[in-house]
Amino acid sequence: METNGMATPPIFMWQQTIKKYEGDGHGVIEFPDHVVEQCLLKEHKLITLIDEQNSKSYECEIETVNGGSNKKYVAKGWFKYLEEVGLNDGEKVLFNVDNPPKNMYVYRLDFIFN
Repeated sequence: METNGMATPPIFMWQQTIKKYEGDGHGVIEFPDHVVEQCLLKEHKLITLIDEQNSKSYECEIETVNGGSNKKYVAKGWFKYLEEVGLNDGEKVLFNVDNPPKNMYVYRLDFIFN
């Protein structure tokens, strides 16, 4: 995409509902396919999660699902974030990932709109 002759980098943003204890992932955050395919490198193992409400940052590991799948998710560090900020099941968050993916910003939508 171009604006005024300048290339505009793609925006990697998605909304997700927090499910702390449900399903196989047990509350992990899975990257959408388009983020994995267009943004994350195979060897990418770390990302810094930044909470936009309190500006705290959390070093998180990026894990890959076993079995040759291209699925990736945020693991260690995410659970510390959940505990510290007190996100509850059912809360909605918006994620925005830098490209290249050094930082991942978290916007708590329930906080913003309440």
